[in-house]
Amino acid sequence: MRLERLAAFFTPLSLLLAACVASFAYHFYVRSHLIRLLRDHHPDTWQMLGRPNLLSGFLTSGLEFVPLLHWLRLRKERALNDPELLRFASLHRRSQLVPFVILFTGGILAALGQFDFLLWHI
Repeated sequence: MRLERLAAFFTPLSLLLAACVASFAYHFYVRSHLIRLLRDHHPDTWQMLGRPNLLSGFLTSGLEFVPLLHWLRLRKERALNDPELLRFASLHRRSQLVPFVILFTGGILAALGQFDFLLWHI
């Protein structure tokens, strides 16, 4: 009986965790490529955005990445007429949404009782 509960614990939870880790890794790849494109092909825009790097916002207060996020939210990359930059900006917007959708889905499943194995110790 205990082995069944242990197996039930790892299956759905590990799938959600693996999906979150994979989506975060993909987001970092897209973010690094987007920043590299800006730095190498559009240095004036990169300077205007505060010279963002891959770790902007993670190791510091988080405010260094806000100008780039605002710039992307307003879709100002369209003015640069760079198809590769447009593609990665769109991928960046989507890749930000995926982890939240995964976590929201996990929350809904937990609320519906799909993760009742988490309460086995009660």
